Amino acid sequence: MLIAIVNGQTVEQVADYRSLFPNTSFPSNGPNADFYTQYSCLPVSNFVIYDQETQELQPTEPYIQNNVVYTVKAVAKTIESTTTASATTIIGTSNATIASTGTFTVNV
Repeated sequence: MLIAIVNGQTVEQVADYRSLFPNTSFPSNGPNADFYTQYSCLPVSNFVIYDQETQELQPTEPYIQNNVVYTVKAVAKTIESTTTASATTIIGTSNATIASTGTFTVNV
């Protein structure tokens, strides 16, 4: 599980809690709220809520929002990413149809 060491609103370091604190014993579910407070840490999320139709996730420098450190942000899809995603979907659907039926029909 990733956690972040923070200094105010600055993210100092993001890593697995066991590598950040190798000489500390933790419960099986990782650090608790008291530990986070005592060592100026916050949980890390690699996901944000976004609109899959119009946005995509991009890695970003870690930032703090609502007492969580995020490592991704939602950005508007570009024409290139939308075209690539559409082509991938069409190819995947075509391959599945051919695999299951042995044929593929294109309607024009």
